[in-house]
Amino acid sequence: MITPSSSTRNAIIGTAMGLLQTKSYNGFGFQELADKVGIRKASLYHHFKSKDMLATELIRLAREYVASALRDNEDAKGIERLHLFLSRIGRDIGVGSKICPGGALVANWGNLPLSLRRDIARLTAIYLDGLAHIIDIGRVDGSICDGQPSEAVAKWIFASFQGAIVLARATGKAADFDGVMDVVVDNLRLR
Repeated sequence: MITPSSSTRNAIIGTAMGLLQTKSYNGFGFQELADKVGIRKASLYHHFKSKDMLATELIRLAREYVASALRDNEDAKGIERLHLFLSRIGRDIGVGSKICPGGALVANWGNLPLSLRRDIARLTAIYLDGLAHIIDIGRVDGSICDGQPSEAVAKWIFASFQGAIVLARATGKAADFDGVMDVVVDNLRLR
């Protein structure tokens, strides 16, 4: 059951996530967030003591989401699982109009508290470990070519993924993200 308090908290989180992904961390403040949610700015502090604490919650939710998405399609061959994961994350982020929460925060890295930087590093580790695991699965099932260590390939995929998100945001075309991800997947496919 959703109580009024949890309903307000969910509205704050959802609205803040959208602002973070479209305006970045320094691009919005608590007053704008309160106005969009339809509450007083002081009410935000009842749910989150600071903007940093709100960002910490957004990254925690992103970690849970990515970990869950990495577990999807467990019966698929490695290469298809990789393609489905990258497509799902891109679609759910809203590539072309938004960037991922971690990427939105990294742009402000030097101004973030150490605890938030550690949370972003944990999110990145989930991506990298999950991608390396999918690569290993694909190498075992014969759908992904062998070559560089899985960890290095995972970093290449992640860097390509983040770059494709930025490209799609700059062009406003989700198809640009899809095109880059298709090249990544095609280069890993065992022929």
